[in-house]
Amino acid sequence: MHIPTLTTFSLLLPLLSALSADTPSDTSSHNLYLTTCTQRSGRKTTSFSALAYFANASTSNSISSLTTTPSSLLSPRQRHHRPRPKRPRPGRGGPWRGPPPNNNNTSLRPDESAIIADPAVPWEGANVSTTLWVNTDFDTYIDDGAASLGKGGIAGSVVLAEEEYVCFRDGETEVKLVGGEWEDGGRNWGGRGGNGKRGTCVADYWCGGLGAGVIGQGGEVNVY
Repeated sequence: MHIPTLTTFSLLLPLLSALSADTPSDTSSHNLYLTTCTQRSGRKTTSFSALAYFANASTSNSISSLTTTPSSLLSPRQRHHRPRPKRPRPGRGGPWRGPPPNNNNTSLRPDESAIIADPAVPWEGANVSTTLWVNTDFDTYIDDGAASLGKGGIAGSVVLAEEEYVCFRDGETEVKLVGGEWEDGGRNWGGRGGNGKRGTCVADYWCGGLGAGVIGQGGEVNVY
């Protein structure tokens, strides 16, 4: 089980004092979801773990609807894309700049997303560690037993690009992962010829950022 440090708790106090269990994402600039996704191929159903990242909550199509929109859209991002600038600024997207929100569409498109593990791994009771988008460290510390919490219960933390996030139980929000191409001409994630990952994902946890991070170095997916 991950035990938050005293420093982490002191950083959480301003966020927790303003936090609503129903609309937690109103209070943070950087937001992410830890999801478990299922996809069907013929008669076979498989599952994988994925991350959805929103760089700026204030411009993400009324971000509070993230916990209520039944069919949000999660556009995939391949792991091997070009490096981004090393020093993101709070609320400006930093190394995760994505397309602007479509205000005519109630579904939400994250600035970045990534498949963390395929097949899926449990978020709870283990440290899931990997490198995303070439050189960005990602580590999760979700408490053992967090899956049994009610929505909005404090579940643990995430570190993405050296930025700390506090995570809360969701378990309801549904997002769709669809194969597609990069706006800048990149290949489909999941192979050539349009065979990108497609699946329906449930957000197990919502996590709110505590400050801007910097791109780091890391390795393959590890579960400790």
